[in-house]
This record gives sequence, C-alpha cells and structure tokens, in this order.
Amino acid sequence: MRTTVLLVVVCLVGCSDDSASTLREQLATETALAVSPESNGTILADRGTYEGWHQRTVALEVEWGELRVITEPSGALLVQRLEVALAPFTISEPAYPDIRLKEIIVELVSPTRVETEWLDDSGRASARLQLKLSSTVTVNSGSLPVSSPRLAPMPVELVLTGGDAVHAELRVDTSGVLWSYVDEVRLADLSLALTASS
Repeated sequence: MRTTVLLVVVCLVGCSDDSASTLREQLATETALAVSPESNGTILADRGTYEGWHQRTVALEVEWGELRVITEPSGALLVQRLEVALAPFTISEPAYPDIRLKEIIVELVSPTRVETEWLDDSGRASARLQLKLSSTVTVNSGSLPVSSPRLAPMPVELVLTGGDAVHAELRVDTSGVLWSYVDEVRLADLSLALTASS
C-alpha cells in the first residue's frame, strides 16, 4: 500500500519581508502557512469483523491546518510545526455497530531540520518526518480518546515558492498500515490533496 500526500499551503502571517531578495531570506523569520479547508482526499478504512477485514474507501475533508517554517543560517529549513485536522468520518459494516472517528489530528512530533536546495524564489527539500495521529473513537454512544504511537517516519518532498506570499507543496509517500485500533479499525492507503489560496 502506498500513501501520497500533497500539501499546498499559503502564508498568512510573518511571511512578508520587503528587504528580502530571495525566498531563503524571506523565510529567515518564522513563517506560518495555513492549509485550506477546501482540501480533500481518501483513505482506505478496514473494519474488523468475525469474517475478517472488510475494506472501504472513505472520503476525507480537511477542516484546518498549519505549517510553520524558518530558515537557519546554514541554509537548512526548520519545520517547526505541521498540523492538519480532518473532519469526522464513519466506518460502517452491515450487522456491526458503526465506528466513528472524530477530532482527528495529524501532527509533527517535534521540529525537524531539513536540508534544502535554494534558488532565488524557490526551495526544494527531501526528508523523513515523524508524525503522530490522535482521534476520538465512537462506538454507538460511547467515546474513547485515542492517541496512536508515532507513525513510521514518512519520506517527504517539500517545494517552496515565494513572491507576494509563500506557497508550499509537501508530498509524502509511504507504505504499510498507518494506524490500527484494537483489531476493529485499520487505516491505510492515504491520499490527500491539501490546497490553499492567498
């Protein structure tokens, strides 16, 4: 199974430096980039039953998100924050209670330094980011907050472009099961297209 994440974000605050001549200089102060709630995607949600795992594709909606970055004197990019909130979704299977995931947050475990190649108005980087997933699982009327162990480090490709605003595209490719919950739910094969506008 492969996971592909495309993250396109636009800078909201701290991104304008009239004296900066390059994107690297523009990002010398901490820059916050907001993920658009118009983003969407899909994920493969496996439901465990007595008959085995039943698979279905679930449509995902992004509620909000933020990426914060800053360049270091060495030229490396420090990813200080990456957090994305997904809208609730239900995993159904006939003859079994519905399981609903809500308050779903995917976030960076800790700030990560990324070696970056810079041109005047763009930067490109490859790295592995350590993410974690937390959510609340609801079965019938009962709810249980769940925080997963750290997900396996995900290889990412990050592209930044400058101008009046700073834009970023973050691509992630990984394989294997992303997350499972007490042999009832298993999430894998994630595809996200997170976009933003200035």
